[in-house]
Amino acid sequence: MNKINPISFIEQTDINIYLSSDNPLHKFNQEILNTLTDKGNNSHGLFEPVAFFNLLYNAFAFTKANKYDYKLVIAHLQDLKLGFKQNEYFLYTLSELIREYLKDIPSQSSLELSDYRIFIQEELRRIKTEFYEPDKYAFEKIKKYVFENEEKKLKNYIPKKYMDEYMNTSLNVEIYETLVENKDWKNLFDPLEFLNLLYKQFQVIAENTNKPIALKEYLLNTEISEDQIYFLFHFIVLLYNESIKENIDPKEQQLAICFRFIYKEYAALYQQRTTNRKPIFKLVPSPFPEPADNKQQRLLRLSEKTGARIDIIRILYALHELKYIEMPDGNLPSKVDFMNLFGEFLGADLSNYNNGFSQAINNSKFESNIAVFKKMMKVIENQYEK
Repeated sequence: MNKINPISFIEQTDINIYLSSDNPLHKFNQEILNTLTDKGNNSHGLFEPVAFFNLLYNAFAFTKANKYDYKLVIAHLQDLKLGFKQNEYFLYTLSELIREYLKDIPSQSSLELSDYRIFIQEELRRIKTEFYEPDKYAFEKIKKYVFENEEKKLKNYIPKKYMDEYMNTSLNVEIYETLVENKDWKNLFDPLEFLNLLYKQFQVIAENTNKPIALKEYLLNTEISEDQIYFLFHFIVLLYNESIKENIDPKEQQLAICFRFIYKEYAALYQQRTTNRKPIFKLVPSPFPEPADNKQQRLLRLSEKTGARIDIIRILYALHELKYIEMPDGNLPSKVDFMNLFGEFLGADLSNYNNGFSQAINNSKFESNIAVFKKMMKVIENQYEK
């Protein structure tokens, strides 16, 4: 029976070629088949199985053959003209195929192909944004969805193969013990995979300090779960604090600017998880204390009461939709500017308001989302009853 060679692809008609134990990826392929044929799965019936395997491995062969030209590869994937659900499943599976394929490849020789997981995951994020949040997509359509320097090999980063290679700092030991022993975080990541990710992302920051906003977006859009994003931000802030203590990087000022943006996102993630009663670590103190003058000038702040932040976002969202507030020139502010301006007024970072609002709409009942407005109505009703 013929083996599948993902590098030089030949279209197949017999699905058993993909499932044969002679094929090093047969277990991965069997999982795909189960997903496509299980009636209880959301992806059931999206593709005819043999056609999907041919599509998937043909795309992988194209990616492998053009690994130094990511724009060509992404353009090729976009030209497939799949429906949204098909495209979502296809891009996710292609990313996972690359991960499976690279397990047995020496790390240094696989760096370029490994980076394609990031490009493909960014394309997946883009199509989701375009489908689920068309207004946001229209606002961000000029934003580059592939981080400019990510395709370049990092100068000072080589992933480690063994956990013991990381057991040389107290922070790394803490990370390992957290992922192995802590009941809230156990098995969230494989410890070695996380440490490789952490130090790679830190090096991306160190080598691109002239793009602090792009770096913040790059980290936020890492294609991992919400819990994993928070975990990554927590320890990358701690790693930055450690680097300051050890004076690792003499060019601290520009690096500090990058981490000022990153810390704001970390604090927002912490607040969001506190509101939603999800597991958290103790908040890492800001390496960038607010100037005393600013503290004295600020007369109001957002309450730390549970649920206050998301309720304020709901109220501000409604105010913007009602068009009750304008810019001095009479024009309406964009939602992003509107939220940022109110956030500055309250000393709160509302720049990622859309994430919290979308989650509240998608994951909460209708009654939960209108509860704050009922409370406001009750306040007015009470005035009539006096």
